[in-house]
Amino acid sequence: MILLQEIHHRIANELQGLAGALSPSRARQMLDGSGAVERAVERIRHIARLNRQIYEAPTSLVFSRHCRDLCAGVLSAFGRSDIGLLIDFTVEPASREQRLTIALIFVELLTNAVKHSLADEREACIRLELTTTPCGSLRLMASDNATTQAPTSLTSSSIVRLLAESAGGSVTITADPGYVATIILPNHRFDVCL
Repeated sequence: MILLQEIHHRIANELQGLAGALSPSRARQMLDGSGAVERAVERIRHIARLNRQIYEAPTSLVFSRHCRDLCAGVLSAFGRSDIGLLIDFTVEPASREQRLTIALIFVELLTNAVKHSLADEREACIRLELTTTPCGSLRLMASDNATTQAPTSLTSSSIVRLLAESAGGSVTITADPGYVATIILPNHRFDVCL
């Protein structure tokens, strides 16, 4: 059920973005030969490619590379070539299901940061980390260097919370002023601290 909600949420977001790209004001630009049609078509291609990448969660790629490709797809879909991406993964998820959950969480956090926290920021940076806690749980962190914080970015993470909680994890999100999300998930390869 949670995965289905994530799919519906993602499709709604993407259709909303495409509607904006094809709005009446942009349609006038398309008619003047500005290349807007080509940009809209390219954005549709980016979104289709991103959705395929998310749900493939390949086992043949190093997971950090898979996430880097996904995140590059998100930034391309938003047309944001000005956002730097730092990825620091020191652990590989234990299963394909875990890889998919973590990939969905990172894509959602990145999407939230681009849409809300960094919407008005230029030359911004987002950092994604995947490490383990001393007890062996997985720690996912996403942070950005926003200089101001839109209140909506802290309330737009219900999908992240649902994904984390369905995997037995927890979520903490703060803004001061940058957006920082920390997700702790059990990692079944390790023993749990008592």
